[in-house]
Amino acid sequence: MAIRPQNQIMQRPQNAVSDWDDRGQKFTQFINKGAIKNLLSQSLGGPQAAAQLTSTLISVVSQNEKLQKAPPMQILAAALRFEIGMGLSYVLGDYSIIPYENKKNGEVTAQGQIQVNGLKRLALNSKAYAKIDCFDVREGEFKGRDPMTREPIIQWIEDDDEREQLPIIGYYAFYKLNGQYNGFTSSLYWTYDKILRHADRYSKAFDLEIWKQIQNGSTSGTDKWGKTWYADRKREGTPWYGDPTEESHMKMCAKTMYKQLLGDGFAPKSTALTSAIIADNAEESDGEPVIYGDEFDQIAREAALAAAKEPAQPEQLPPAAEIPAVAQVPAPPVQE
Repeated sequence: MAIRPQNQIMQRPQNAVSDWDDRGQKFTQFINKGAIKNLLSQSLGGPQAAAQLTSTLISVVSQNEKLQKAPPMQILAAALRFEIGMGLSYVLGDYSIIPYENKKNGEVTAQGQIQVNGLKRLALNSKAYAKIDCFDVREGEFKGRDPMTREPIIQWIEDDDEREQLPIIGYYAFYKLNGQYNGFTSSLYWTYDKILRHADRYSKAFDLEIWKQIQNGSTSGTDKWGKTWYADRKREGTPWYGDPTEESHMKMCAKTMYKQLLGDGFAPKSTALTSAIIADNAEESDGEPVIYGDEFDQIAREAALAAAKEPAQPEQLPPAAEIPAVAQVPAPPVQE
């Protein structure tokens, strides 16, 4: 089944028809409908791949109460967009499906969000990059910049045990292109503080002042709108509220660096990579839900309407024989 996403971004219409409003459906029942099973089998190249994605999505939704309130077909459309349109994998951590709650009306929207693994994979899949990577920089490793090229000068500490005891002061990202581009290289260094300020400005879910209070031991407080926040809920909501050396928090920092590095005018970008960065930027900077007017949403909508015509079945998981063994999938963060 050949699918080419249009990758157009538009807001949800104010007069959206009622088939968008399917939040009351159980996701497990929805994805086990015959119409959905057929759609996934045709789209993913067979029943085995469809069963694996089905079990993964059920696991994801079952672990996140807020995601259960989102329309099932939005969750499905987000997965199809990445699994088919970009050739990425949820199981491999290439993307996540995030619930966004509209504070004005309480509606929850499910949106796909690319992760650091996905950005790196899309770059390498373009065949333009010989290597692309990002590293944390510890205290004492940054030695300034080349006076002519302004390239960062990093002197790595070789002893890993010694290095891990030092605080993170920044992140270094670079890429090297293949011979077709004469091995062109580019690198970027941002201080840790600059990354946090960037997240504070562009991430809907992150507040730098609250993060600082949590780092200083606060368990609760009041935000600038007078709403009470709790540290444990903030940490559950987004990896940005993690400690500096937590893996999930470090991945968010690395993702920021990859987006800045690949956003320069010299970095070759495939259509899929360009679309992923544009979509991710739109989700970060806009307080309203982002709805994609592409083919995947239409497919999911048609499947949902077809599924709605089927007689209701008792809620059940797919037969165990149809589901390959899948590693435990962590619950996606909740964006507030």
